Amino acid sequence: EIIELGERLVRPEVALLGYEWKFGERLGQADIEAAEVALRRLELYAHLTPSPHWRFAAGLRRACMLCLQDDREGALQLLTDAVRAAEGWLHPGEIYGIELGFRSFTAFLYGVPDPAMPESYLRNVAIVGDLTAPFLHAGLALAAWVLGDQEAARGHLSRASLGIETVAVGLESLFALNVCGLAAAQIGDVRMARTIRPLLEPYAGRLTASGSIVVPVATTLGLISDLLGDRGAAQRDHQRGLAVAERAGSAVMVERCRALAGAAPSVERTSGHATITRSDDGWTLASPFGVATLEESLGLRQLIAVLGANGREVAALDLAGTGAGPVAVQSDLGPALDAQAKRAYRARIADLREEIDDAEDMNDPDRASRARWELDTLLEELGRAVGLAGRDRPQGATDERARVNVTRSVKRAITAVGALAPELGAHLEASVRTGRQCRYQPDPAVGLTWEFTSA
Repeated sequence: EIIELGERLVRPEVALLGYEWKFGERLGQADIEAAEVALRRLELYAHLTPSPHWRFAAGLRRACMLCLQDDREGALQLLTDAVRAAEGWLHPGEIYGIELGFRSFTAFLYGVPDPAMPESYLRNVAIVGDLTAPFLHAGLALAAWVLGDQEAARGHLSRASLGIETVAVGLESLFALNVCGLAAAQIGDVRMARTIRPLLEPYAGRLTASGSIVVPVATTLGLISDLLGDRGAAQRDHQRGLAVAERAGSAVMVERCRALAGAAPSVERTSGHATITRSDDGWTLASPFGVATLEESLGLRQLIAVLGANGREVAALDLAGTGAGPVAVQSDLGPALDAQAKRAYRARIADLREEIDDAEDMNDPDRASRARWELDTLLEELGRAVGLAGRDRPQGATDERARVNVTRSVKRAITAVGALAPELGAHLEASVRTGRQCRYQPDPAVGLTWEFTSA
């Protein structure tokens, strides 16, 4: 209703609020496809309004989606960009609190240290000071635990517990409650775990929502049940949490939920080494997960370059030039839409909204259908001109084209490996990160060291 009202009145800030809530609810239900649809509209409308608030909000939610989609670097870069853009108009306490919360849940989800977190944590502790707002201390408790400071985490959790009833009904309540439950389970605070458990149980089938997610609520309940010694409830809750993560289609969250449940599949290996060999038949990848020999291709050369770097980042621009010499970097030709074009889009969208309303009032379904078709086409065109979080998409930027092309060709090469050696293909799919910077980042338990050998 809010979305419809905002669109009929040509009030993008009203429609934005509706799309923001719709995104949060769909994400909370682990319906990623519906959340993506709502987010795309949120980004489009954010691009059409002069308020920087909505571009910031869209950026955070896109970063959350990237995090769930196994693009940790892209998510953190988008977070950094959003924080920098907000420093001129948003209160520092709010900015830095949001940044620390995002970095904390990302570090916990991926199990990868974030070098920016210690400074961010100390800055937030100084800003919070003597404030008693429980949701602030809930976030600090998770950050302290991620950083390995159990005593500080216990202190923050104790301060959060003083207002747990407020957390249960307040802003972003489910996320704060989930964080408190997670922290209580990790540091062994039995009293806090018992207090939070009944508050979380009604939401056991959900993720938390909006721009902040750690693990499914059921997984937190499973950890609490583990702490309280209720093995039957723990097993049931962990299974429900894993089902939510699988429904969301997030490989990194599924892996984390399995690990927290103590059900991470163990892979038996005879060696931590793998070889890459060039021969007349192409390239052979030999590993404990299987052997695959493939014909030469651009994507395969790019994949081999990433594996051969053994954890070091390789720029997509460099990979795009693999086998063809260096890539000439084309400068950014500016945004695809200037201010005048944006005004024209807004005006035409308003006209089409009015025409649809008028046609419906006059019982003219054909005219209404034509206007809706044009409106949908217009929004699709706008979508092609808008990048992540509603930012201007640059024209002619070589690094963006390299990112897209390298991601596509490397994924094709991994699929080809999987057709010959399914276990190796699955390992590469889970371990190779693509984006503007690409790298081989496996789970430490199943990581391989790749070496080049002669045929």
